[in-house]
Amino acid sequence: MYTPTAPHKIAHTKYKILLVEDNPHVLELTHEILADEGYQVTTAINGEAAIETLYTRGFDLVITDLNMGQANGISVLKKTKELHPATKVIIMTGNADVRFATQAMQLNADDYVVKPFKIDDLLTRVSHCIGKPSSLGLYYSEHTEIT
Repeated sequence: MYTPTAPHKIAHTKYKILLVEDNPHVLELTHEILADEGYQVTTAINGEAAIETLYTRGFDLVITDLNMGQANGISVLKKTKELHPATKVIIMTGNADVRFATQAMQLNADDYVVKPFKIDDLLTRVSHCIGKPSSLGLYYSEHTEIT
């Protein structure tokens, strides 16, 4: 279970994030971290569920795993940009091969993060994409990593 390194007050925000991850542990932990930062987080356990959600709701940011099965992160990226062109997308991948990142960026991904990743790295990328300053330096250990 994730525990911040210091107690903090949750900042209420209007920023909405769709988090798409097929590993339940990573999904739960990442959701908790983003919610602790004050983001409104909706989760989807696979690409199909994410795409269904995108038809009915808009988000400021979509964070999606790349490798998830039939509707993978590229499918989620394409559908997000089709339905909500202004929505930012961060691709998460366990593959450090630069070709995957290049493909995602060519398809208008706004950023990517390689798993395992450090919490502060993800939060920096999230705040950069949607413009919300992060309190990560005050509350999270720089050595905490999500695998």
